[in-house]
Amino acid sequence: MNKLDVFKHILFDSSVLVNFDGRRKGVRVPPVLKSEPNAVLAFDFGGEDDLEFDVLGISATLRFNGEDFWCLVPWSAVFAVRREGDGLGKMWPESVPREVWEPKPERRLRLVHSRA
Repeated sequence: MNKLDVFKHILFDSSVLVNFDGRRKGVRVPPVLKSEPNAVLAFDFGGEDDLEFDVLGISATLRFNGEDFWCLVPWSAVFAVRREGDGLGKMWPESVPREVWEPKPERRLRLVHSRA
């Protein structure tokens, strides 16, 4: 199944979580998500009045911190589509950004003594 088919199959059953690379060309999301290699949006068939999906991608007006924002996520940016709740869905490994696969370097904390 392609990304659109998986999205439609899950959408008619429950809310859908879409993992995508916010840095990819054509993505339109709030600035806080635009630099994220593993951004996630939730779509609900009854939740967004203007939800549209076709061979190009998904678009809808979503609410972020009380503000509406029209989002567009092309399929080329999507690397996972899953059902909210149990996570059942599909991932496309070839579309996952390198930064998502690679673990982040460990941060080492330094103990600082207080001079009280």
